[in-house]
Amino acid sequence: MMGKISNKIIIISIFIFNLNYILYNVTNMPIIYKNLFRFIAVLILLSSRFFARSKIKINYIDFSWILLLLFQLLNFDDIAFNFLYIILFLILSKNTDINYIIKNGFIVSIVGLVIIISLLNLNIIQNTQYASFNRIRHTFGFKNVNAFSSYIYSLTLMFIISRNKINLYNLSLFITIHYIIYTFTDTRTTFYASMIYVVCYILLETINKVQIHLNIFLSSILIIVLNLPVFIIFSTPIIKNKFPMLDILLSYRLTLFTEYIFNNNLLNLFFGGTSLASIDSGFLIITFSIGIVFMIFLLYLINNSALILLKQKNSKFLAFIISFMYFNMSESLIVRPELVVSICFWVIVYKGLIKHKKFNYKMNGEEA
Repeated sequence: MMGKISNKIIIISIFIFNLNYILYNVTNMPIIYKNLFRFIAVLILLSSRFFARSKIKINYIDFSWILLLLFQLLNFDDIAFNFLYIILFLILSKNTDINYIIKNGFIVSIVGLVIIISLLNLNIIQNTQYASFNRIRHTFGFKNVNAFSSYIYSLTLMFIISRNKINLYNLSLFITIHYIIYTFTDTRTTFYASMIYVVCYILLETINKVQIHLNIFLSSILIIVLNLPVFIIFSTPIIKNKFPMLDILLSYRLTLFTEYIFNNNLLNLFFGGTSLASIDSGFLIITFSIGIVFMIFLLYLINNSALILLKQKNSKFLAFIISFMYFNMSESLIVRPELVVSICFWVIVYKGLIKHKKFNYKMNGEEA
């Protein structure tokens, strides 16, 4: 009974964060209220510990994550706070079933969508439209149309990964929703990342069914595919100079990424603490806000978790991780636990590792 209460409190914390994302993006809510919501969500999360059945076991992943964040105490900003919330969530939800988090996370996303639709119907927010680089974009009440598209990406991915078994109907509905949203918002990142999920899922399922035994080859390809978006982002200065037309096609995002990289310094690269405004690339934000060591540490976790999923033939979760990595080339949900999909990404990565015997050790070296 106590464990069930703890699980419900954890989901309430997710709901508060998700609600904060909606309110902050559809209203002119002062930053103090945004931070208040975040503080309340953390307190609610911590309170789940009072109803937990078992003791907390700290492993080397938890220890390393927290230790690296400690270097940001003097420059503790939103990003460091977000990753502190994420690791607290991962630690406190260790005994919570992953499917429970995902299925209830999907329900939280649906409730959020109902709130957005209600606000639109009550004319509290308006679905305005504007032209940008010859693109007509509908905002659906959000101050930034990309924030709305990100919400739909989160909602639809939660729908897909919450299915016990993905069928043709699920994939068709997923594609249809994203095509409709794309026609109204013209948000390319969301559409392409969603199609990447579909292609990867079908490809991985096909490989599993024909029982191709090329473990080393497939593992190598997976590592390349996973890390390619990170490599591309840090190569944008070269890409921009070689292919200037590509910069125009991408609404000058290559220019923005290049300027962000060069306007930071070596101290920011190694120790984080950038003073620059946030940018639409999760990998750049992590690197220059917390430091490249933390970025490498996270990539280590993500890559190892993906290899475990490949070995387990878990196409559903592996396609999700791949899609999410490419999405965060030009968006930043990987650092924003306000959206459920971000929390679930880290839950899938983390739980896959701590349940695997290679990583399943407590700090004293005994098996957890």
